[in-house]
Amino acid sequence: MDEEALRACWDEQETPSLERCDWFSSNTFHHRQFADLERLLEAKKGKGVSVSVCLPSLNVEPTIGEIVRTIRMELVERVPLVDELVVVLGHHAQRIEPVVAEFPVTLVRNPHPEQGQASSTRVGLQALAAVDCVLVALADQPLLHAQDVADLIKAYKQRPEGIELVQPQVDGQPGNPLVFSAAVREQILAGPGDVACRRWQERHAGQVLRWPTANRRYAVDIDTEQDIEELAQRTGHRLRWPRDLAPAAVQP
Repeated sequence: MDEEALRACWDEQETPSLERCDWFSSNTFHHRQFADLERLLEAKKGKGVSVSVCLPSLNVEPTIGEIVRTIRMELVERVPLVDELVVVLGHHAQRIEPVVAEFPVTLVRNPHPEQGQASSTRVGLQALAAVDCVLVALADQPLLHAQDVADLIKAYKQRPEGIELVQPQVDGQPGNPLVFSAAVREQILAGPGDVACRRWQERHAGQVLRWPTANRRYAVDIDTEQDIEELAQRTGHRLRWPRDLAPAAVQP
């Protein structure tokens, strides 16, 4: 946590609120949480399955570095729950690549980023090598941390029979990431070029589990200047886009 955000949460002149300190609490881990991760890892090893993460990127320079760092350090190196991490580069590849270059991840380029997020997701799915369970994450969710990813994988492992895809649901609204089976990946890649996760869910609703959770970190992503302002007010942690890429502010 940077010094400015830390002061915002723990200024002696002000009683810190739970919302303002959410970023701090969500990036601070108790040893019991890692014990949970270890148990999930043992279950994963017992079943002999692999977990791959696909991370499509667009205009996510302010957020993607922290997300990749969290997955690599906490879920690949510290507790090896994730076997593979693929980052898909698109329109802003020349900006995103230096941000993630320090991490040992697989980088692939979408040759047709103008075709949208579905095309980037498909490129990422094609690049995966070890596929039993696939987690597709957004690169603009700055509050997401290792325990959130682990909880989602656990929900997937405990899914009812016949369920192939699990997506968090917060206050009745869909969240991210989502996790699905190798069969779903194969079906997506065998379909038309405009089919990715959303279209697959529309066509296979009976195989989708909306996993209810009160964890709002699954629902926080950064798309507009208003999102940045709301994040700063809630956590004291301010993100900034490069001036030439900043989205237009949302008018009230």
